[in-house]
Amino acid sequence: MKFSRLRFDLRVALLYMVFGGLWILFSDRIMSDLAADKSTLTTLQTYKGWAFVLASGLMIYLLLRRDIVERKKIDLRLSLALSATRTGVWEWDTKTNAVFWSPECYDIVGMDRSTEKTLGSFLQLIHPDDVGRVKAAFELSLSTRKLFAEDFRIVRPGGDVLWLHNVGKAEYDENGRPLRLTGTMQDITKRKHAEQELQRSEEAIRVSRERLRALSGHLQQVREEERTAIAREVHDELGQQLTALKMDLALLQKRLRSNTDAIEKLKPILAHVDHAIQTVRRIATALRPSILDDFGLIAALEWQANEFQRRTGITCAFESDVEQAALDNAGSTALFRIFQESLTNVVRHSEATHVLSRLHQSEHDVTLEIIDNGKGMGTHVGVGGLGILGMRERAELLGGALDIQEPTGGGVTVMVKIPQHAKGRS
Repeated sequence: MKFSRLRFDLRVALLYMVFGGLWILFSDRIMSDLAADKSTLTTLQTYKGWAFVLASGLMIYLLLRRDIVERKKIDLRLSLALSATRTGVWEWDTKTNAVFWSPECYDIVGMDRSTEKTLGSFLQLIHPDDVGRVKAAFELSLSTRKLFAEDFRIVRPGGDVLWLHNVGKAEYDENGRPLRLTGTMQDITKRKHAEQELQRSEEAIRVSRERLRALSGHLQQVREEERTAIAREVHDELGQQLTALKMDLALLQKRLRSNTDAIEKLKPILAHVDHAIQTVRRIATALRPSILDDFGLIAALEWQANEFQRRTGITCAFESDVEQAALDNAGSTALFRIFQESLTNVVRHSEATHVLSRLHQSEHDVTLEIIDNGKGMGTHVGVGGLGILGMRERAELLGGALDIQEPTGGGVTVMVKIPQHAKGRS
């Protein structure tokens, strides 16, 4: 290792050892050669002693001066760091009850530096709502020998309220009695205000989300009611009128049996009426399947699976371990609509050839799984798509949850879980 890379104190010590060794080895011989008589030798030996003392003193001075300079630099850096972070150092002597504060502590608390400080005078600064908690934490720290760390408020002499973060550690004598407690206090008022502002913002966002969710639930409920009303009007009014028209045409056809031309003209009219009746039934069913209200959720899901298979050619199997699901109208409607949307996604995106749907009822929940063997979600249909968001929103409005997974073997599994007897939010 190079000499220049050694610490300063080690370099001085090595030089001192070299100098001392050379001095011991050669000083007597040199003085013997220089001294003409015994009296001169005695004088030179006296000078030799003084020279050694001066050299030793110089080296000790250099070491101490370097150490003092380094300590001043460290103290300055520490002071700047404490000042920049609004942190002060304190110490409490348990025997004398005296408290030492660094200058930063006075600046934080807002007290004059000539003010007499005791533990009691500091406790008087603590906010009345926090002083009991601080005392309890302080006593617990002393009794358990654990670190004292608390956030609390103080009231400055001018009335300003500050938040402090206090950390301290006790020293004990051989009998286990605390001698002193040393620690730091830091002004964390800005941080606390920022945290409180963040909490208020998060609460405002939470309330807004709850309101939006309630509004969404209300809109979905209104939409279902409107669908039901429109489906009923279409089926009862328009359907009945078309049925009456078909009966009149059939009666007219019987009366015109002898008029071949008239009967031929009536046939396409009857066909159009039949087609109109089927269209009305299809529209009414799409708006609100009557089977859901008349026979319940299980029958409606089974019917929807069969309809899906008939329309698309994709095999769609449905299984259920119960005959009736323990869900109210809102829960049944939500689960049915989620099932419809899942099947729509299968047709649009999955390129599946088989869909398996299973309904399971546990002690507390009703769970519906829709599993397809398609190509998966893909990058173009993310979990944030509007259809999926709507499905998730329907489930969460009832206190349930929707989970979408892509098994390693391919396809997509949609699982929706709704609590039994869940009530929709309005």
